[in-house]
Amino acid sequence: MKTKKATTKDVEAWATGHQAGPTIPGPANHKVTSPTKESQEDAKRKRFTVNMTPDLIEWARRAVVFTPGQSLCGLVEEALTRELQRLEKLRKEPFPHTTASPKKGRPIVLKG
Repeated sequence: MKTKKATTKDVEAWATGHQAGPTIPGPANHKVTSPTKESQEDAKRKRFTVNMTPDLIEWARRAVVFTPGQSLCGLVEEALTRELQRLEKLRKEPFPHTTASPKKGRPIVLKG
């Protein structure tokens, strides 16, 4: 008798006692353009460096170690995709294309 190999969804369902949730695809309304010859190698992946608290980094590493088939990169991509979709849903439209760079430094919070 053959046994099927457990997928990440199977493990998640087993660990939580629930069925695994739906996979969130990338934004459907965003167009992916064909890369130029110079940027074909860069089109697959780009480095994106962020600073996070050591506790958050350790938590993410533990999650990856104990989630079969998960990678740190995959975890971050899935989380960022979900958050960007949530923000666009709040805006009720996609973010427009821009060449502007995000402001550097900590955001200023006004107490009211």
